[in-house]
Amino acid sequence: MKSQRQYELAKKLMPGGVSSPVRAVKPYPFFVEAGNEARIQDIEGNEYIDYCLGYGPLILGHRPDPVMKAIKEQLGKGLHFGIPCEAENELAEKIVNNVSSADMVRFVNSG
Repeated sequence: MKSQRQYELAKKLMPGGVSSPVRAVKPYPFFVEAGNEARIQDIEGNEYIDYCLGYGPLILGHRPDPVMKAIKEQLGKGLHFGIPCEAENELAEKIVNNVSSADMVRFVNSG
């Protein structure tokens, strides 16, 4: 089985063969190949409902069309600049206008 082979390799590369203990299922975890909306497919071709959805960040599901369109559009402009850009102001404005407790925002790469 492909997942079993991947797990054997993962055990050589990561403690316990997984990047999080919650994924350590017996006899071995299944390995995901792709996701679409609320479903995932493992490398064996089995399909599952993804109840985890990334434990929060994928609330819209895997590869939702509006998000994919926005990502493709932005890729044509550049991925990350590290200096001010209009998109940063647009996002900040949306957050401030839609989160009543947010007077201002600051974007950071850690907690």
